[in-house]
Formats: sequence, structure tokens, C-alpha cells
Amino acid sequence: MVPGRAAARGVAGCCGVALLALLAVSCSGSKNVSVRGQVLYKGQPIEGAVVTFHPQGVDEMKALRPTGLTDKDGNFTLSTASSEGAPVGDYIVTINWNKPAEQPAGKKLMGTELPPPPPDAFQGKSYASRGQSKLTAKVTPDTSTLEPFRLD
Repeated sequence: MVPGRAAARGVAGCCGVALLALLAVSCSGSKNVSVRGQVLYKGQPIEGAVVTFHPQGVDEMKALRPTGLTDKDGNFTLSTASSEGAPVGDYIVTINWNKPAEQPAGKKLMGTELPPPPPDAFQGKSYASRGQSKLTAKVTPDTSTLEPFRLD
């Protein structure tokens, strides 16, 4: 093999790999936008609720769902997979908030019995079901803080 041709093939190969990487990034969708919000239940902030954004118009099996966990002031910040923020788009929002399960009196902490499911803090309201939730959000390139989700 001629030394000049080998070097040319190496440069062409590197340029090809770089071009493919650039195309993959540009075709993979938009960059995540930093998104913060707050959840209030009966006017009070709730702690420990999982807020999930379900993208509309996307295959549910393949969709990445931005999520956040509320702090003591009801505030959350969304993350998608291992990245902070959420992609631009329209979302159905679900909020799961369970009260801690109480240990029945006189029962040992260890055993083979499964603990009872945690009580539904929303008392049967449909905030946790994607198919029933009426909560929606729109993430735009300018979004940073959403209006609070006011639940009753």
C-alpha cells in the first residue's frame, strides 16, 4: 500500500465518523430546556410527589418521560434520562403522591408478608393516570418556570 493513500484514507475515515456524529446529534431532536415547577394540593405545597411529563404525539413505548420529585416547598425540576430539563413539546402531566404506609400495631418490621400498598394521598382523584389526567404543560425554548399545578 502506498503511504500517502493510507494517510488519506485515515483522514477521510475520521471526517466520515465526525460527519455521522454531527448528523446524529442534529437529527436526534432538540436540546432539553430547563424546567421548574411547583405542586400545590388544597393550596399547600406537597413533598415527595413524582411529577411525570408524558409527551403527546409520540409512541408511548419509545417516549422519554421527563420527571421530577417535589421538595418540602412543592418545587420540582425536570430531568429526562440522565440529562437535566425536558425536550420542547406538549405534555400530559401525571402526579403520583402516596402517603407513607403505616406499620400495623404489634407487627414486626421484618417478615415474609408484603406491606399494604401506600394510601392514595389524592383520595381517588385521577392525577396519577395518564389516561385520565387533565393536567397539561407546554415546554417551549423560553420555558423555565411553569405555573404551579393547583390540585384540589
